[in-house]
Amino acid sequence: MSSVSPNSFMNLSSSLTSLRLFDCGLKGRFPDNIFHLPNLQLLYVGYNYNLTGSLPTNLKSLKELYLRGCNFIGSYPTFLPNLTQITFLALSNNNFGGQFPWSFLNFEVLTYLDLSGNNFIGQLLEITTNLT
Repeated sequence: MSSVSPNSFMNLSSSLTSLRLFDCGLKGRFPDNIFHLPNLQLLYVGYNYNLTGSLPTNLKSLKELYLRGCNFIGSYPTFLPNLTQITFLALSNNNFGGQFPWSFLNFEVLTYLDLSGNNFIGQLLEITTNLT
């Protein structure tokens, strides 16, 4: 694929639980309608360096989100409060920034967290959980 067209993803089944578009040269804005799939649990779109976008707040069913090495933006990850089931969160090497809202992460289920290569500010919390 050379560019992302929202129309390319219009007919995805609402029962889709996993979408992997890892390192396939996607360009353009990631289509927002992907995030409206009610049963989506795994979303891997990492290493699509020319892929842009932002994340909506309705990601309640996601358990794994892999956006490493894209060009997603956001001054504050407003999607985090709704990621109550997230176990794997890799947001490294994007353009996220601002104060990271630690209080929104459910550290009881989260096992992997990578925020490196962004522009977050503030202090890291001392976390004693299952994180790797």
